[in-house]
Amino acid sequence: MVTAVGLAGVWTDLVATAMLGTDRRSLPSVPVGTVEDFGTGPDAAVALLDRAATVVAARRAGGVPEPVGRPLAECPADPRPPCPRTAARRLGLLLDGRQADLLPEWLQALRAAGLAAPPEHLATLMELTRGDPRARQAVQEAAGPLAAWLSEIVPGLGWEPPADPAEAWERGGTAERIDALRRLRASDPAGGRALLAAGLGGERAEVRAACYGALAIGLGPDDEAVLERALDDRVASVRVVAADLLAALPGSAWSARMARRAEQMVQVVGPPGQDRFDIRLVAPLPARWERDGIDPSAPARTSLGVHVLVQVVAGTPLSWWETLASPSHLVVLATEHELGPALLTGWTAAASRQGRADWAHLLVVETKEPSLVDVLDREEVGRLALRLATADGMLTPLGLATLEALPRPWPAALGPRVAEAVDALFLERRLGRHHVPSLRRLARALDPPVLLPLAGALSVLDLPPPLDGLRDDLAARLRFRAAMLEELTPV
Repeated sequence: MVTAVGLAGVWTDLVATAMLGTDRRSLPSVPVGTVEDFGTGPDAAVALLDRAATVVAARRAGGVPEPVGRPLAECPADPRPPCPRTAARRLGLLLDGRQADLLPEWLQALRAAGLAAPPEHLATLMELTRGDPRARQAVQEAAGPLAAWLSEIVPGLGWEPPADPAEAWERGGTAERIDALRRLRASDPAGGRALLAAGLGGERAEVRAACYGALAIGLGPDDEAVLERALDDRVASVRVVAADLLAALPGSAWSARMARRAEQMVQVVGPPGQDRFDIRLVAPLPARWERDGIDPSAPARTSLGVHVLVQVVAGTPLSWWETLASPSHLVVLATEHELGPALLTGWTAAASRQGRADWAHLLVVETKEPSLVDVLDREEVGRLALRLATADGMLTPLGLATLEALPRPWPAALGPRVAEAVDALFLERRLGRHHVPSLRRLARALDPPVLLPLAGALSVLDLPPPLDGLRDDLAARLRFRAAMLEELTPV
C-alpha cells in the first residue's frame, strides 16, 4: 500500500503537470496501488483532475483505494409509469409512522393504478414487510423487477429466495420448516400431507400445532386421516387445531361423532305449536369427547355442561339440525329456552366454519357476532350496513366489521347515514379517548367519496375538550386518506 507520505510525491508531479499543461507534460504514472485506475479517459485535462481528486482522498485516508470488486448487476428497468412525486412523499410519511396502518391501502391503490413504487423507498418497504407474507406479496408487486435486484445486492433485507420446501423441511430451523410446509401445501397439498403423515417425531407441541394448522391451506377430505391421528396427540392444543379443521369438513367422521353427541344432548319435543327444546347437559366430560378436542375447562361463571354444549353444537353439521326443524324455527325455539344462548353461540361458530349464509342471516341479528359478516352475501351485507349506520350501531364490533366487508362503491344512501351518525356521536358527547381505535378503524373503512364531506362537516362542529381533539384527529385522518387515494387515482 502506498502511504500518505509516498503519495506526496505523486501530488507534486500532478501539480507540476497542471501548471505546465497536459499538452506540454504527460500525465504522471502511478505504478503502485490503484490510483492509476482513475483518470484514464481520452481528455487528458479531465483525467488529470480525476487523478488529483483521487490522490487527495488517498492522502487524507492514509492509503490508496482497494481494487474494485465485482460490479453490481445492472438495475432492471420497470416498464410501468412511476408514481407521482406527491404519492412518493406520502409513502415516506407512512413509512415514518404517520397513519402507518393505511400502508396496505396505499399499496393496493398503487397496484390498481398500474404504477411503479418510488425506488428510494423500496429498501425500507422490503425491510419492514419481510416477516409478513401478505404484505410481502403486495410489496413484491409494487417493486416489480426491482425486488429481485434489491434482494441480491442487499441480503440483509431478508428477501432471499426461499429454499426448496423439501430441503427446508429436512434441514431448516423451526420457522423455516413451518414456512416450507405452508408453501408446499399451497402448491402441492398431497406433498404437504405426506410430510405430516410421516410423523413429527419429537417436535415441541407448539410446532406440531403449527404444522397441523398448515393443513388449512387447501384443506380437503383427503386430509381427514392425518387430522384423525393428530387427535391422539398428548397435548390438548394440538388436538384443538385438528378438531377445528375437521369441523370445517362436515362429511368427516369427527363431524358425525359430534352429531351423535348433539342428538344425545338436544331434542325437539312436543306437538307443533307447542314444541320446545329438551336439553341434557353432560358432565363430567368423557375421555373420548376430550380426544375430539372438546375443552374440559369451563370459563369462570360458566358450568362445564354449558361449556360442553356450546362446543358440541359448534362442531355439529348444520345439516343435522335441519332434520329437527327449519333453521328459522330452531332460532325461535332457542330464544325461548334458558340455554338458548349456548345454542345460538354454537350455531354461530358452525355457520362461520361451514360458510352457511342462510344460517348467518338468521343469527347475525341475534348474536351480533362480527365473524358472520364474512359469510353473508353482498346484498345482505349492504342491508346490514344500512341498519347499523346509527350512533348506537356504527362503532360496535359488528357495525365496523360490516362497513369493512361492504364492497365499494357503497349504496347511495349509506354515506349520508354514516356521516349523520358520526355527527350525532360528537354532538351527543358519546365519545371518549377509549373510542380512538374504533374511530381510526371507521376512517379506514369509509368509502372514499365520504371522506372529505365528513371531514368538512366535522370541522365546523363546536365541541369542548376532549371532543375537539378527537374531532380534529379524525378529520385530519380523513383528509390524509382522501389525499392519499387522490394522488394514486389515474387521470
